[in-house]
Amino acid sequence: MSAQPPYRPPTSPPPGYPPPRRPFPAAAVAAGVVVLLIVAGVAYWLGGRDSSGSTAAPTPPATSAGAPSASGAAPSATAAASASAAASGAPSASASAASVYAAPTSAAAPATVTSSATPSPTLTTAPPVNPVPDFGYLHTVVTAGGVTKLTFDRAILLTGAAAASYAKAHNTQIDDDYIIQNDNPLIRTWTVSPTAVVTGSIQLSGQVAETPSTIAALQAWIAAHGKSYLPVNLYYDKADAVTKIAEVYFP
Repeated sequence: MSAQPPYRPPTSPPPGYPPPRRPFPAAAVAAGVVVLLIVAGVAYWLGGRDSSGSTAAPTPPATSAGAPSASGAAPSATAAASASAAASGAPSASASAASVYAAPTSAAAPATVTSSATPSPTLTTAPPVNPVPDFGYLHTVVTAGGVTKLTFDRAILLTGAAAASYAKAHNTQIDDDYIIQNDNPLIRTWTVSPTAVVTGSIQLSGQVAETPSTIAALQAWIAAHGKSYLPVNLYYDKADAVTKIAEVYFP
């Protein structure tokens, strides 16, 4: 058996056969992928910018009408209503909702209204201002229903320089260094306090010195002397009730 010669591929295909395909280089494939990625990135960057050069906000995903999306975007129906209202010039439903849910603002405090009308004065009855002691003449002392009242003619007892001035003005004489001025005929009525103190002198007790006496002694003296009035000093409390009746001694 004779040895076969080594195999040698034909240098040219046989007639009628297509030429063999050359394998596509891997480097060209990788370069193509890189170019595609660059083009896609540039297209994405250019597509995300508006005409002014600022990046536009991403469009939220569409949600079903009337239900807000997970990201809080408004429903598509509300957006359509807003667009329609903007085109027609009327306020949109979303604007109305915003006005309803707007944060409350602190209102200014109302101005204080003052009335210019002058209130009518309150009528009050001021208690009489009584001198202390209150000199005059005791007319009557009457007790009825457990309450004692007296009638009294107020006068002014002038002594010293006051008496001399009064006597000169009225062309009268001064006796024993005093003058009694009694120009007012008013007779006053006072209530006597249940705890009132009575003191007497010559007329009630027969002594010059001030001596304790009683309401009964006063009533008895008045009943016995008719039109002769007893000179006394009266003292009052804050309610103008008589708290002391003291006979005044004249020589």
